[in-house]
Amino acid sequence: MAGVLALSGCAKLPAFLQQGAVAPPAAPPAAKHVSPPPPLPAPSAGIKALLNYAGEAAVMPPDRQTMLCTQSKTHLDADSGDYARVVLGVMAAVMPDCISPEQMESVLQPVAANRNSPYHGLAGVLAAIAQQRQASDQVLAKARQDATQLRAKLKALTQIETQLNQVKDRELQNLN
Repeated sequence: MAGVLALSGCAKLPAFLQQGAVAPPAAPPAAKHVSPPPPLPAPSAGIKALLNYAGEAAVMPPDRQTMLCTQSKTHLDADSGDYARVVLGVMAAVMPDCISPEQMESVLQPVAANRNSPYHGLAGVLAAIAQQRQASDQVLAKARQDATQLRAKLKALTQIETQLNQVKDRELQNLN
């Protein structure tokens, strides 16, 4: 190409041709290889069946739910193993009247603390639900207490207003 330009009368070569061969642009630095996250493990058939059972129990009539709760308690009394504890915990999670949040947490605590239990993770989640429910119950109890106090104050203010109106009416009658 330089020869063609020289023959065409260009006395001076363009700068890009004077420098010689241009090196290709440098490749961007290689990104660190990040391995993909491990694949999700297949859910345990027992836990999956238990969660399906809980889903069915959640939509049952109240009398049937009470029976399932009683069965779960009886099962725990007969066998205090991890599975019986988790079953009662799941029933309590979908049926809040089954056992109190405090009872639910105490039932699940041994399983949640045992890292070797296949139900360890589920028990931890259920124990967290119990703690959240307990906190919600405390907030609700405080709100009810505050509402009761406000009603009492309103009643007292209403009585004071009634008494002031009576005094005002008597004063107006005395002026007439």
